[in-house]
Amino acid sequence: ARKKERAAFVTYEGKVIGFDVDELSYATDERIKLSATDYVIAACTTPADTTLLCITQTGKVIQRESKSIEMPKSSASRGQALIPPSRLEQGVRFMGAASVRDGDQVVVLDATGRLKILEAGSMTGAGSIEAEAWILSIGVIHAQA
Repeated sequence: ARKKERAAFVTYEGKVIGFDVDELSYATDERIKLSATDYVIAACTTPADTTLLCITQTGKVIQRESKSIEMPKSSASRGQALIPPSRLEQGVRFMGAASVRDGDQVVVLDATGRLKILEAGSMTGAGSIEAEAWILSIGVIHAQA
C-alpha cells in the first residue's frame, strides 16, 4: 500500500473494517477485534474511485463505495456490519471480497471447481450472481489503465 491510502479487511461474518494505511500500528496491543468464530477473508486497498464488492456463498453481491467505508475511532472497533444479524443466524457468510472499478473482471470459483469470469460492473447492478454450486472464492482481473 502507498502512503495516504485507505484499506479494508472483510470478515467471514460480514464485517468491514476500514483503516488509513498511514495510521497502521506495529504494536502487538493494537489489533482488530473479531469474535471467536470470525476471521479475515479479504484485505485490499480501497482507493476513492473503487467499489468494495463482497460475495456470499449463495451468490448475493453486497457492495459499498470505498469512500463510504467507515474508519474506526479506536482499535477496539469490530467494524461495519454488512450482513444483518438475521441473515447470519441463517448461515449467510462472505466468501470473497475485492476492491473493483468499472472495466475490471471478477473470477468466481464455485464448489464444483468451475471458474466464471464476470464484469464487475454487471455484478454491482445485478445484486447476485448465478453459480453451479456454493461460491468458494473470488479474484479480480484489473482492467488495463
